[in-house]
Amino acid sequence: TGLTLTGAAVGNYILLNSGQQTSTTATIKKMPLKIVRANGIKDKDYDGDAGLSLITVLFEDVNQQPVNVDYSINAHFPDADADETNVDVTVDVKLILDTEKNYELTNSPYTVPNAAKINKIAPVLPAGLTGYQGNALSTVTLPDGWMWKNEAAVMNETGSNKEFSAHYAGDTNHKAGDYTVTVTVSAKRGAS
Repeated sequence: TGLTLTGAAVGNYILLNSGQQTSTTATIKKMPLKIVRANGIKDKDYDGDAGLSLITVLFEDVNQQPVNVDYSINAHFPDADADETNVDVTVDVKLILDTEKNYELTNSPYTVPNAAKINKIAPVLPAGLTGYQGNALSTVTLPDGWMWKNEAAVMNETGSNKEFSAHYAGDTNHKAGDYTVTVTVSAKRGAS
C-alpha cells in the first residue's frame, strides 16, 4: 500500500500491483520494451544471401518514450531468391551488454510488411567457348538457358575474344536479355 520505486534506475522497472503488497514486499518486473520502427531496409541485388546489413531499430518503453539500448540484429528476407515485388522483411533483435537485465523485448522478431525486394542480376556469361573459322555459331554449344541471337552467323576471323550476341532466357535470380559473349575462333582443322 503506497509503495513506490526509487533509485537511479527506477525508470527501468515496473512495480506490479498484485493487491497483496505490503510495506515490505513487492514484485518488480523488467521494463517492457518494443520495437517501433526498423530503419535502413532497402532493395538489394541478388547475392545468394537473404541477409540485410546496416539496419537499425527504434525502441519505446510502456510510456511510449524512446529508449536507447544495446542490441544485436539479424534482418533478413524470407529467402535468398530474387523477388518480383516487395516482400516482408523480418528483423530479429536481441538485447545485449546487460540491457536484458533491465528490459524485456516484447516484439522480436519484428516484421516489416512489403518492405523491400531482392533484384535479379545479370547472369554469369558463358566462358571457354571455342569454334572454328568458317563455321556457323550453331556449332558452338552454349550452356542451358542460352541461345545465339543469329546461330547462322559465320565465324570469319580467328582470334580470342571474338564477340557475338547471345540471348539468356533468365531464371529465378538472373535477368533475361541479350548479352555479348566471347568465342575463341581457331583456324579450321587442316587449313593452312
